[in-house]
Amino acid sequence: MIVSNRLRIVYQPVPKNACTTIKTMLFHADAGRPFDIAAQSSAPNGHIHHIYPTVPAEPAKLIRYDRYDMIVVLRDPLDRFISGYRNRIATHRDILHTMRARPDAAKMLEEAGLPAVPDINTFAARLPFYMRVCGTTAHHFRPQAAYVSAALPMTGRAYRMEDLPEIAALLSERAGFEVPLPHLQTAGNTLPVDPLTEANLAMLRKFYAADWDFLARG
Repeated sequence: MIVSNRLRIVYQPVPKNACTTIKTMLFHADAGRPFDIAAQSSAPNGHIHHIYPTVPAEPAKLIRYDRYDMIVVLRDPLDRFISGYRNRIATHRDILHTMRARPDAAKMLEEAGLPAVPDINTFAARLPFYMRVCGTTAHHFRPQAAYVSAALPMTGRAYRMEDLPEIAALLSERAGFEVPLPHLQTAGNTLPVDPLTEANLAMLRKFYAADWDFLARG
């Protein structure tokens, strides 16, 4: 979780739920200056995700901030899965990079007879396996519930992806100046993908069942 004592806001990020965008806005509102994207390549640990890591919420820490406003964003699990596939698997090719860097990962893929850049249905059908092979894949495709289950009871509402302008307005109000709403992590957003098979849709509904439950309650 990310805490701004100045803004009296706690933000619990979830990968592929606009967390790069919200972290960038939160940095701007809290620091009083825009995040310098050039620092990503010029400074050690300069990426926004190094400054604000994404880890599951911890109840013992959250209770300290029960008077702060909580920001949690939930997303339709299928939309999140497809977006994650386009961005992380097909465009950034996280599994391929892991295979090239780790002989054990390459051996796992070879023994399973699976490609490092799978089509979306192969990826969906073997999602738990690919998450074991690649830590970055596990990070981005872990259910939202793993990140927010402790935080949701402390928030009056869970925001949706379409509510990002409201989050920008809240941060602007607390900061005392306008915090613009950027749109980041757009790589692969328009990449065409095949429709998911009925078998894979059923598997994903089961895998992300807790996420749909949170959406229904939120």
